[in-house]
Amino acid sequence: MSADPIIYCLEKLTDYRQFERLSSDLMAGIGYPDIEPIGGSSDGGRDAIHVSRADDSLTIFAYSVRSDWKKKLKEDCDRIVEEGHDPQHMVFVCTARLTAFERDKAIANTENTYGWILKLYEIERIRVLLSGNLRHLLAVHPSIFSPPWFPSKGGLSIAECRDTIVIEHLETDHFLATWLSKKLSIAGYKTWCYGISPMAGESKDDTLAVLLEQRAIQFLPVVCSELFAEPECLGRIGAAARKDNFVIPCWSEDLRSLDIKSSIIDLEPASFFGSWSDGLTKVIEQLKARNIPKDLDSERGKFIALSSYIPEPLTRPVSERIKVTSIGSSLQFSYKWVGGSI
Repeated sequence: MSADPIIYCLEKLTDYRQFERLSSDLMAGIGYPDIEPIGGSSDGGRDAIHVSRADDSLTIFAYSVRSDWKKKLKEDCDRIVEEGHDPQHMVFVCTARLTAFERDKAIANTENTYGWILKLYEIERIRVLLSGNLRHLLAVHPSIFSPPWFPSKGGLSIAECRDTIVIEHLETDHFLATWLSKKLSIAGYKTWCYGISPMAGESKDDTLAVLLEQRAIQFLPVVCSELFAEPECLGRIGAAARKDNFVIPCWSEDLRSLDIKSSIIDLEPASFFGSWSDGLTKVIEQLKARNIPKDLDSERGKFIALSSYIPEPLTRPVSERIKVTSIGSSLQFSYKWVGGSI
């Protein structure tokens, strides 16, 4: 086993499609911002292409998890010629280990045979990129860099990558919080919600503390009157509120009449107690104003929202829906609607 966890995970990698995605993300981060992934069985030897804005030069990318990388490189080059493509540059990314002699020979052979300038990124060079400025990609590709070598909390890798909107709530606001999470996913934002995340065997407070430190780009606590009796929640939200433009409190009930002194109350809220739709609109407006990037396209967002869907019971717990106010010749009830208009 390799002593380096990045090397170990790359050496054990067999999912070619995941490696394609990782490789294209790496290339986008080191000078190919307009890279266009192609891939598939009819890619013509091209896993991705890039056309330079400066001189319109074409770069073709080929990726490989095979140990016989020399054979794969030649096959891809021959296929590119056969398909009539005319690149000026070729980039070959692989999980093999190359000696300096092998690297120099491959570069010279490619230029002499095909007339292209070849750049090689082998496993050690990939490790250097993922250990440096592109370390956030470790969290973006959890199927490659997985536990126990790369720990996770609440189903998220805890490698530093601030790309997720974290939603915290009490049990009484479960329905609102999960609805909000799914709506934001459909809108294109990457979310993590306590109520629908895998938390078995984990401490809620520990998990949220780590995710807010390592993964959160925004923090959306769903705030109700009961929350002010939870010192751990109050402390966490108060600490987060000290960061500029980091917290958007989502009020599930009107707290303006409460005699409470708290930094949470001082923050301008997104109000959901009148209308969930109005609250969602306020949240999205604030995310846009803070330039929070969307991580998902529309179809991907819908897929994630549907995948995380948990059918809710047709009847709610008695403690949340009905309170018996008196018992006489007949029962009298008072009902509490727990949401606004949707």
